[in-house]
Amino acid sequence: MKKVLFYCNANNHEGLGHFMRCLNLSQFINQQQFHLTFCGDFNEFAVSLLNQKKITYTLIKNIEELLKFKTHYLFADTYLISDGMIEKLSGLFRLILFDDFCNRNYYNTYAIINFTIGAPKLPYKAVKHKLLGTSFFPYRPEWPAIRKRNLILRKVHHKEKNNILVMFSGVKLEPARLIDFLNVLDHFYSKCTFHVIYYEKLPSEQFKNNHIILYQKIDNITEFYSQSDLVISGGGLAKYESAFCGIPNLAFSITPEQHKETIEFEKYYLTYHIGTYFQFDPKYIQKRIEKFYNTPALLTNFYTASQQQFNENALQEKINKILE
Repeated sequence: MKKVLFYCNANNHEGLGHFMRCLNLSQFINQQQFHLTFCGDFNEFAVSLLNQKKITYTLIKNIEELLKFKTHYLFADTYLISDGMIEKLSGLFRLILFDDFCNRNYYNTYAIINFTIGAPKLPYKAVKHKLLGTSFFPYRPEWPAIRKRNLILRKVHHKEKNNILVMFSGVKLEPARLIDFLNVLDHFYSKCTFHVIYYEKLPSEQFKNNHIILYQKIDNITEFYSQSDLVISGGGLAKYESAFCGIPNLAFSITPEQHKETIEFEKYYLTYHIGTYFQFDPKYIQKRIEKFYNTPALLTNFYTASQQQFNENALQEKINKILE
């Protein structure tokens, strides 16, 4: 039985996004045909998910330790990988690299996975298999049912959007800043329920106009997506997940890199940016939310774009070919 190894991290430095997209992609690999293992620096939550999926794992702190592993295929997802390490790993394994920026020397990498909206335009060279664009977004097996329902219902009236999911679980957002952000939302919205996922406990705060429920840990994000009418996130992986599931979403980008990619995603009507953490401006956030609510065409365009930009079959077909 051939071996498939995933390398990624889930920690305060890299967040959860790299780990989650690896975990999602692993569901497309037949474990009856391949021996599947994860390795990396994983926090308690990531370990619990691996145990839940009954996936074996090895904890390592340094990417150099990968050189000691024996595997046929290596899926690697980290911004910390160097050109030199890519060259070494490509010489040892069939390296399948998650990438977002096309800013490396890829040294005959076996495959590149870049599901960002602008990926098909990027000049990847010396790569045998290229999985580029939103058609290759690694979704969870339960999400197509949510997607189908939302694209049929197409809730185009904002008064129908009463359950709102706010996600900052994998990013280092200061608690005081999150409280400020939630107060902006509480000032604009009325009689809504906000499910707020955040990595640590928040100070007690009274919100006047809405019911706000805080979660530090969640077992299954699918349950939240299935009941959400709108998602507000930090501008990372969650905006792709929401768009695939047919859930309109607002992006409050945490980093400049996320903001740049969010603006590109917005051009295709798949998200709507409402400001940034690094240039926090409550008046601007409220102004952008007001525009979102006063422009009905944005919702109509979103549902059309979600239906057109994602493909539920392309990723499985390509993974099967890569692992032949």
